[in-house]
Amino acid sequence: ELIQSWLLTGSPIQVKPSFNPVIGPNVYLLIRMGARFSPCMHTISGITDNNFYYFLCLNNTNLIEQKSCSLNDICGFTLSSPPNQWYRFIIPIFLHSGFLHIGFNLLTQLILGASMENKNGSLRLLIIYFISGIFGIIIDGNFAPNGFVTVGCSGSLFGIIALYLVNIIYDWRNGISYEFITLIIDIIINFCLGLLPSIGNFNHIGGFIMGFLLSVTLLVQPSRFHFIKSWIWLILRFTFLIVAILLFIFSIENIYSRKIQCTWCKYLDCLPINNWCHIGYLKTNITINSTLNTFY
Repeated sequence: ELIQSWLLTGSPIQVKPSFNPVIGPNVYLLIRMGARFSPCMHTISGITDNNFYYFLCLNNTNLIEQKSCSLNDICGFTLSSPPNQWYRFIIPIFLHSGFLHIGFNLLTQLILGASMENKNGSLRLLIIYFISGIFGIIIDGNFAPNGFVTVGCSGSLFGIIALYLVNIIYDWRNGISYEFITLIIDIIINFCLGLLPSIGNFNHIGGFIMGFLLSVTLLVQPSRFHFIKSWIWLILRFTFLIVAILLFIFSIENIYSRKIQCTWCKYLDCLPINNWCHIGYLKTNITINSTLNTFY
């Protein structure tokens, strides 16, 4: 990202027209490299079908002399008609908006990921990590504003948090453990932080849900549940797997069909103050859009 930013904008981090607070490249570079950006992925009435709708160019650093680029230029690929860059469900996991963003995620990954890998094995962790991350981005694509740009492995990390929670439940002893209380507090804090602008709660929620479903599916029956017959436990795991698959299929299909649109779901991602819940929607009554936002 930094090399591409240097080559295309002359600076490894965004310093103009404003400084990137997480110390990284500008949002247009992230889109160019494969961030989740709805107009590059599916039809949006008034945006993708409007040949006169433009965005700021990648190397634009002057808001006075705005250079305009088409959606094709912004997405950086040869667009099909309608746009269908499905790989933007996967690539954002490997992209981050800056040093602070990737640093925080790496710290969380090292603390939780290492212990979960030692306890559950590399393969299980890998499956939960990537599928949770992809599903988090898919859920984000269903409910987040159409002008938001999503990058980062937050969904994957919340999948690991869900795995950690399942492990605590499986190892439960008498009374509520300190680990359980700490984890619940951490989940609540992260959810509350997700209500702030530029932090994507839908990514977190999607990753956690998928992580929980996959954790129950992949982990073996714990000894403390020995009173449950093995075939019943097998049915339970299979049921969780089916639910995970159906959620995955339905969520992807709904992004393109938009059959179900939740009007109140936005309040899971923002506080209804200072017009926070109206941030990030592309306007169809302008010719140049210059206010894209990034979800971490």
